[in-house]
Amino acid sequence: MLIFREGTPNPSNLKPRPKDQGNLSFRDSLSNPFPLAPGHRPVLRPGQPFLGVNTSKLPPGCVIPDNVPPGHVSVRNVPVEVLQETIEVRGKFPE
Repeated sequence: MLIFREGTPNPSNLKPRPKDQGNLSFRDSLSNPFPLAPGHRPVLRPGQPFLGVNTSKLPPGCVIPDNVPPGHVSVRNVPVEVLQETIEVRGKFPE
């Protein structure tokens, strides 16, 4: 299964922020949760780069399809280097 995240494979994009408690957010498809709450932007913005990670190459138990919002997948406690090695898709989200 592929999961998707906006951005490039730079380490800063593949490292959870302190407020994310070790979780890195992905989507289970090239989609956005709609309708958007007022003041929120799309997760995958038109014209912006995205990447797709092959979950079968990640350590067991680190992929959590929590579906909040719908389609959300958390990846927990995976080193940046491992995530970079599992990237199989790169592109720009359609406009």
